[in-house]
Amino acid sequence: MLEQLIEQLAIHVGLSGILPKAFATAPLHGPLSFPVGDTIVRLETSEFPGIAIVEHLCLLACHAAGIPTVDSKLAANGRALLVKQFDWGKEGQRLGFEDFCALSGLPRTAKYASNMATLAGVLKMYCQEPGLDTLFTMVVMNTVLRNGDAHLKHFGLVYDDPADPRLAPAYDVVSTVVWIRDDRPALPLNQNAPLLGPPPKTCSFLVKRPVTCPARIWCLF
Repeated sequence: MLEQLIEQLAIHVGLSGILPKAFATAPLHGPLSFPVGDTIVRLETSEFPGIAIVEHLCLLACHAAGIPTVDSKLAANGRALLVKQFDWGKEGQRLGFEDFCALSGLPRTAKYASNMATLAGVLKMYCQEPGLDTLFTMVVMNTVLRNGDAHLKHFGLVYDDPADPRLAPAYDVVSTVVWIRDDRPALPLNQNAPLLGPPPKTCSFLVKRPVTCPARIWCLF
């Protein structure tokens, strides 16, 4: 019954991703209740057993790789994940957020109709400090983790001042091959490149590229 309620709520709040979600008001380290505002509660389903654990571990891996990442807390039973919303300021104010579907002028249904080069170009256009090195590291980690759900709605810009947006932290990072064995990356590197293959071939290609200079990273795309 609870999972069905969450699925119905997820449809109405319009959140992206393969995990059923609803807004929860409980603080990240507090008791779980519905509904509340600064935390997203994510529950596993029979279709994706263990997904809360998998996502939590993927987020920890991204954090360990030096990527700004949303805070998450796994429930004691491993079947629910509490994710702190990153579009809340330190004083409790709501921050602005736009995903890359909106920034690219595309409808939400076109979240796979692009490539990483276009995403990088949009990032460079809107941000004073684009953070292409962080974006590249996200590409590497999504490839290593075999995340086939890293589409345009799973990247975005967050801001308190519209004139100074920044790349949002990593969120909705899931190793989708746990359930979809032959899943492929959602977005190719550029419009001429095929979708990246699975590791280790893809990883060996990526790690040979220089990652310290944003200009060189830009050339990759």
